[in-house]
Amino acid sequence: MRSFSLSAAPLAAAYCLILTGLPAAAQTAAPDTPQAPLQRAQQDLERLRIDLQAAQNQFTEVRQILAKTQAELALARKELLRSKEVSARSQAEFLLATKLLAESTAVRDELLKKLTEVNRDLKKSREAAVADREEAVECRRQLASAQKALLEIAAERVVLQKELRDARLQQQAAEAKTVKLGKELAGMGASLIAAEKTLTEATIVREALLKALTAEKNKNVAAGKRLEEAVSQLTEMQAKLTAVEATMVSSQRNAEASRRRLGDVTQPRALEGRGRFIIEVPAPNAKLYVDGCVLDPGPGEGKLMREFVTAKLQPGKRYTLNLKVELVKDGRPVIVERQVTFEGNTEQRLYLGPPLPASRSEESGH
Repeated sequence: MRSFSLSAAPLAAAYCLILTGLPAAAQTAAPDTPQAPLQRAQQDLERLRIDLQAAQNQFTEVRQILAKTQAELALARKELLRSKEVSARSQAEFLLATKLLAESTAVRDELLKKLTEVNRDLKKSREAAVADREEAVECRRQLASAQKALLEIAAERVVLQKELRDARLQQQAAEAKTVKLGKELAGMGASLIAAEKTLTEATIVREALLKALTAEKNKNVAAGKRLEEAVSQLTEMQAKLTAVEATMVSSQRNAEASRRRLGDVTQPRALEGRGRFIIEVPAPNAKLYVDGCVLDPGPGEGKLMREFVTAKLQPGKRYTLNLKVELVKDGRPVIVERQVTFEGNTEQRLYLGPPLPASRSEESGH
């Protein structure tokens, strides 16, 4: 990074020029001409502008170098993180390889131990064979001396020959044992080669298992996504089922209410010439008007069934009564009007409200 410095002399001259209108030198000496101070001030300002421009250029270069350094630092941090990840994976693989190497080392040590025992047995057999050979030499020497005195050692000769045969048999047995030990040593070498091959196959299997584990993780992630989608769909279906159940409950309530409603029925009654009306309204808060007047509150107020009795009427004469119901349903006002013709000594049972479904009409007919 390059450093830069700004001279204080041009700045001091500029400040003197701004504050007094004259350069610093003009305060100590008289000017030669009226234009000389102005020219010197302009020259000082030009030098100051050049120095400031140079300082700005150096500052811009410093900022660029700093930005480049920060970018390189960020890149170095990323490389360091990536190196740490690679080092962690390498360390895990190294630990696994170390474990396998330790197992192979244990097998190799066992084989070396067996090989040492075989070598020890072979050495003993060779020593025994050498001893047998020395004994055979001694026997030959004795045989040579026995030839000189054949008559004296005839019986001893037979014994020596027998011992010689035994020694030869022992030598053959030692040689056969040596061949057998050589075969066992070759088998151990083959076992060591097989162990190394097994180690290589184990490394290949480990890599295959790592790939299978990665694939299984990907499958688990996909299954988790499918499970989340299924849960979302199940939530939507539960919401729809809740709405359907609410609709069914409302429909059942409406059906129960419709079953309770009365049909239009006129029945004769002994009412001393009066007429009785039993009217079912659609809601407890509905207002019932009779010939334009609200029915006085009574025992039926706040209920679905409203009842009233007219004054005495002339026998055999038919009368007309205007009925009206007002209520608020789903936030909207509902008005139902009806004109009823009746006679005295009759009871009128009717429903006054919005039109009922077909099932309600069928029930009323029954």
